Amino acid sequence: MYSLTLELNIHATDSNKILGRNYFAKHSVFKQAKNEIIKLSLGKRPLQPLTSFQITATRHASRFLDYDNLVSSFKPFIDGLKLAKVIQDDNWNYLRRDNYFPNQEKSKEKKIVITIEEIE
Repeated sequence: MYSLTLELNIHATDSNKILGRNYFAKHSVFKQAKNEIIKLSLGKRPLQPLTSFQITATRHASRFLDYDNLVSSFKPFIDGLKLAKVIQDDNWNYLRRDNYFPNQEKSKEKKIVITIEEIE
């Protein structure tokens, strides 16, 4: 079974801040996150993009977000998994409530940890 854990030292910016930015600023933040996922997964990708998987995404930061902001803060990272061909797609046919687990932990160190596991 395939499993991949990626640790990113870039912060999942609060989605309220991202949504309040103009298009070019928002696009820059999203592009940085996607490119980091692609770079970190290089040489570790599955032979074929996963169609049945579980994702656990954990945000380490000094303060907690409410649930909807937490979930949306991971969007550029999940999009990066799709672009890197680690997962087939991130639509509701593949990524659902029963296989996507957004978490947060209080920490002085700001980072994102994403674990993708293939399930049968």
